[in-house]
Amino acid sequence: MAYFVWTRMQDEAGQTLHTIIRRKEAERASGNGEFWWGIGNSLGACVLSAAREAGGSLPVLFSMMLSRPAKADSHAETVWLFDEWRDRDGHLHDMPPHVVCLSRSSSRRYALVCRSASPLTMSDHGAFSPPSKIRSTTALVQGDLDGEQHFPGHYHWGFRAELVEPWFVEMARPRELSREQRELLAGRSGFSDWSKIVGCLRP
Repeated sequence: MAYFVWTRMQDEAGQTLHTIIRRKEAERASGNGEFWWGIGNSLGACVLSAAREAGGSLPVLFSMMLSRPAKADSHAETVWLFDEWRDRDGHLHDMPPHVVCLSRSSSRRYALVCRSASPLTMSDHGAFSPPSKIRSTTALVQGDLDGEQHFPGHYHWGFRAELVEPWFVEMARPRELSREQRELLAGRSGFSDWSKIVGCLRP
């Protein structure tokens, strides 16, 4: 049985979606195609089984939310950076040196571990209609991503990638960013020197 992961995206941690995608593209380019995408809900063990059965990876569809961003997301009062992630056995590991995952909250957060050979850009990925039973922002969906059961639909704008091992993780050790660090991640000067930007964020 085929599976894929679907996640909806919008402004987050005081950044516009446009800025987030530019930042994640810099991360992807610096990480040989790998980038981590923060999400608010766990996918559970089922996604691990599905990925293993599929040969180690799963398609991921990123769709722009239909609703406007919440004010708490687009104008976050505080922004947190996660310095570590927790594996299935509960052991903590440093974030990969090129990865920057942010949140407006220090509460439990997760990340999709993704890879893309192509640059991350917003485009019309075709009409998509998720199963009606999905209520969470991110979910494992049964079926072929390009199957007719998902057409027609209201979701169009976004991009695709592949979920790769360790697929998704729980993030840990959040740390509040300073105003100067937030300005650095605002992207006004671009993200061309990504390694230098990340270096200014780490203790």
